[in-house]
Amino acid sequence: MLRRVPRLQSHKRIFLSQNSNQLVVVVKGLACQVPTLFCTQKRAMELARAFAGEENESGKLAERYYGTRIDKRHFVVLKEGLDPDAAQFALYQDEEGRPLGSPPSTAERMVYYARHASALAVSVARKAMADANCPSEQVTHLITVSCTGFDSPGFEFDLIEQCALPRDVGRLHVGFMGCHGSFNAMRAAQAIARADREANVLIVSVELCSVHMQYGSRSEDIVANALFSDGAGACVISACEDGSEGKLVLEEFLSYVIPGSQGQMGWHIRDQGFVMDLKREIPKSIYRHLPGVLTDWLSQKCGMQIPQVGAWGIHPGGPRIVEAVLDCLELPEGAADVSFHVLKQFGNMSSATVFFMLDEMARRNLPRPWLMIGFGPGLSVEAVLIRE
Repeated sequence: MLRRVPRLQSHKRIFLSQNSNQLVVVVKGLACQVPTLFCTQKRAMELARAFAGEENESGKLAERYYGTRIDKRHFVVLKEGLDPDAAQFALYQDEEGRPLGSPPSTAERMVYYARHASALAVSVARKAMADANCPSEQVTHLITVSCTGFDSPGFEFDLIEQCALPRDVGRLHVGFMGCHGSFNAMRAAQAIARADREANVLIVSVELCSVHMQYGSRSEDIVANALFSDGAGACVISACEDGSEGKLVLEEFLSYVIPGSQGQMGWHIRDQGFVMDLKREIPKSIYRHLPGVLTDWLSQKCGMQIPQVGAWGIHPGGPRIVEAVLDCLELPEGAADVSFHVLKQFGNMSSATVFFMLDEMARRNLPRPWLMIGFGPGLSVEAVLIRE
């Protein structure tokens, strides 16, 4: 059974720190956003069949799509004015809805990324600053996160221009780290805020996975096409004096590279977009290594054991990954409710998904401490323990 601890009174303020009686690092505001257009998972499968070379609905394409537990996904590549059940892809289909003869080039995909990433970034950043009651001129540092697009200058310049951030704002980009990238950004933000008590760190994650859908019937491509979606998240982090009631304390970060896992998960830039490698060994590696790694970390760094975790935020990289964590840690099925809820409603938005999980955990007022965990290329593990 999960240990019940006092509940958070409001999800509008989240507090983080690290074993300090004097200084805490506070997430003052949090925001999540998805593109306006979305389609059902059934329609996404029908569209994918046209360029995946899979004609039989009982084949592996249908198995992959229906096995995701996803109801719908938001995409920037959808055409305007169509119902979710009749959606079409602008980047992959012509005006008559026929699939293009060849996949878009990486250059074409990056143009699409640049066109749409900035609008999401600006909108979600404004919402996070408003939730934090932090005027834009008080932002001292800006951390951007993305693994789905590159442009220089990137959307951080649009944030500076359109959100009226200071011209001398400190800038850092966390790029190409995959699903756990926002954990790395939060860790960097905490270090900045602890070093500078006047700092207000704005983190903005934008992931447009839909610009990297792949043609063909390669198993990894079908899985990636079936799982990934578009979304953005942002938060404002700063330091304050300890002593407030109801705060969430960031006890520790875990970062661990599983031995011998370099070829299990990959994210590679190719001529026709970014291509994923997803090997079947991933759940087995999680099952083999995670219990010992997590148990040692919790015991040695956090002074606690797995049954003392109040709620879990397992990044929904896919149902098999979440289930592997549940099984190997012997957690009750309800421990993954937040993960499967976010996956069902939005799909896997890579690094932006972290903010959707955090928002949902806070909205549900879940018992603390929280343990949030994600997996990335290699196979690498990133986790954060948040407690009162």
